[in-house]
Amino acid sequence: NNKMIESNNLKEKDLFEYNGFDCKVLGMFYKDKENEKIFNYTPQVNLILSPKNYIVCKPNDEIKNIIVNHKMIKAAFKEDFNIFELGLFKETESEVFTNETNVKALYDLKSFVNKRTALFGKTRLGKSNTNKELLSNFIQYNELHKHDVSQMVGNIVYDVNGEYANKNLQDGTAIFEKYKHDVTRYSVLEKDDFEVLKINFYKNEF
Repeated sequence: NNKMIESNNLKEKDLFEYNGFDCKVLGMFYKDKENEKIFNYTPQVNLILSPKNYIVCKPNDEIKNIIVNHKMIKAAFKEDFNIFELGLFKETESEVFTNETNVKALYDLKSFVNKRTALFGKTRLGKSNTNKELLSNFIQYNELHKHDVSQMVGNIVYDVNGEYANKNLQDGTAIFEKYKHDVTRYSVLEKDDFEVLKINFYKNEF
């Protein structure tokens, strides 16, 4: 029986060893000529070798940080940069086959100013929480630049479902509750702590 088990294991081992992967090379990283601590990314691949010359490996946290934050690492060497933390990097949507990581996803807040940005994702993937994090970072950014009004950035949120103005069950708080002195809420109906968003033509308030 043991011999049969061993032979079966060998067969399974052979099957796993010769599995194939259908993948696409998206690009490559290369060291900056002026600063070896900086890695640049390009979608252009200069040289493609036969498959036997490649190895498949799982990146450690140091490599993940380069993949996720290579632009921010490069920006950190410049004087004018506004890097904020968006959250922790997660390898997959689920917790299955996912290792814990301490890699933080960073971004330059100014990259959103005067730009068209769209955020897409499946239900319950964290779109609203990401937007709340962005809004929080903008408020923190304004606090850092309150001495120079020209650098401050305002945001208008069309909160159709009330998930930003009111506390929700998912995260237990709201942008307004967290930053009461920096956020003003508006409503077409009269509510406590809300400004009325409509014009009374019978009052001379212009």
